[in-house]
Amino acid sequence: MSMVQVLILQATPSFSFQQQQRFSVLPTTPNTKSIAENHHQNNNQLFRLLASSSSSDNDNNNEDAKIVPTPYVMIREPTPLSKMKQALVPRVGDVVRYYDLDGGEARGQVLVGKISYVFGSKAYGGYSVELYELEDVGDGYFAEYASAMRSRKGRKTERRLAEVSPIAASFVGSEQAYKVPIDSRTKLPKPRQETYDIDEYEGPSFYASVDANVLERDAENYETLKSKLFRNVLLTGLVGTIVTNASYGTELAVIYFAGSVASLLYIFLLSVKTDTVAVNSEDNTKNLAGTPIANLRFGAPVLVLVGVSIWNSLKMSNGLGDDGFTVELFDTVSREQFGAAVLGFLTYRLPLFVGQIRDAFKNLEAENDAEGGKATAAAMDSGVQLPGSAGVAAKLLSRGKKSGDDTENLSEGEASDLVSILLVSGPQATGRQELIQRLLTENDGDDLSPLVAPKRVVRMDDGATYERLERRDEFLETDALETSGLTADGILDAARGLSKDGVTEIPNKNVVVVDASVELAQKLTNANLKGNTRLICVWVGLTTVKDFEARLEEDIANGALKIPEDESKESFLRGKIKSIINEIDFGLGSGVFEFTILNDFADPDKSLKELKEAASYCFK
Repeated sequence: MSMVQVLILQATPSFSFQQQQRFSVLPTTPNTKSIAENHHQNNNQLFRLLASSSSSDNDNNNEDAKIVPTPYVMIREPTPLSKMKQALVPRVGDVVRYYDLDGGEARGQVLVGKISYVFGSKAYGGYSVELYELEDVGDGYFAEYASAMRSRKGRKTERRLAEVSPIAASFVGSEQAYKVPIDSRTKLPKPRQETYDIDEYEGPSFYASVDANVLERDAENYETLKSKLFRNVLLTGLVGTIVTNASYGTELAVIYFAGSVASLLYIFLLSVKTDTVAVNSEDNTKNLAGTPIANLRFGAPVLVLVGVSIWNSLKMSNGLGDDGFTVELFDTVSREQFGAAVLGFLTYRLPLFVGQIRDAFKNLEAENDAEGGKATAAAMDSGVQLPGSAGVAAKLLSRGKKSGDDTENLSEGEASDLVSILLVSGPQATGRQELIQRLLTENDGDDLSPLVAPKRVVRMDDGATYERLERRDEFLETDALETSGLTADGILDAARGLSKDGVTEIPNKNVVVVDASVELAQKLTNANLKGNTRLICVWVGLTTVKDFEARLEEDIANGALKIPEDESKESFLRGKIKSIINEIDFGLGSGVFEFTILNDFADPDKSLKELKEAASYCFK
């Protein structure tokens, strides 16, 4: 290799180096164009010189040794996936804009809703969505209709996926509503884009993660339960038919058996509805025929009574009927026949009821074995859960019996371990705190029916204990400044007191009055407090929403409530009213409050009297 070849190889970038684009390419601007042309000519001369020198030095080699320069090709790097625009596909919970028929604009009234369900298939007519309409509460906020104010079911609708437009909405906790961008020109909700990326949408099942093993196991358990129920209903019907035949004769036995067959038909049609609830995995559609067919089950007992009536009519035409029969259809059915038909139809309830009771007692027995054979009150509450209204009645009966037994066990000089807690709760701005404070103040010094507030852990008095309980998250609640906290032990400790001689400690000397927010009331009603406790729950409210608004206005005026700097007064009040409505929903639907007091600020003594009457039940 000649010296010229060595110099050229040292000065020329390698092929791999060229592929990596590590050297710059001069742009062909007017200032650099001549330079680039000279550079290109110099390269051509060097390559010709290299070729001639190579041929002279390698005469003994083949002509394949000639060097052919490879042209430079720039390689463009692909765009990273993170920078590519992701497809906008519908999901449950998305806030969207849609149109409803209206007498105004051609497209209809502009509404905002939230997707609750996506169904359909790309291959079977496209996708549709189920929507719940959101209420426009002003300032670009849209909230769900409160169940206490308006029926949620009545605001449900369905739209084709192409007819809804996604909105970039964000949920604001203080408002309990979604903040929706508003177009400055039209003053209407502004969507992210007109439609979802429907062509790239693969259906809800594509994005859902389902454990196939769990699904298969649940399907097997469902089939086993269904076949077991059918078998038990059939056997119960046969046994009931035999007993009826032996006790009341063949005719009533046949009617009873017909009623039990009707109960099997009822269960079968109910299973049809259950089987068709699931969405078809192939086309993501519902079986719309399942529910109408299943609704025919309500006619099963009527068919039995019609059959009995026809049978009686035939007997009358043959002269076999009693003189008491009339020609009316259902009037021909006697009370005995009606009772046999109804009892036969209710056959399906008996094995179901017995099976649930058996399972409940098995759970209780397992808990007792785990605790060494000693059943606690918590185990009784969680172990035996009877079905339906029977379970509610059993809980009420158990609660009343326990209270009655504890009261009967009280004797002079001997105190029961039952701790009574007067839980007073209600939404904000009801004057609940002032009412409780008056109750405690007027009761101060009453040894016969002492009412006390729970003991709180104060940070200034015992900082180490406060911080330990705070780290362990053992506080039921803390005050706004986090200077004190309430614990379950603080409630039970406040109930303790001394006897008249001042020597003997009584664990339930006092009735503890808890001033509870709705959040604290939820915790206490669901908590398993130590020992033997009972809750007497009182709900304090106001008469109308205007009363709440007036009370909030008063609290803002006297400084009890402060409006954040980034909020207007109207927005702040609207958020408070929304929160109050949600709290009222809990009070109405929880079923734990035995007493309700509508606090009247014009007559505070009346409200205090009602609260005292509720407190008196703690001593009964």
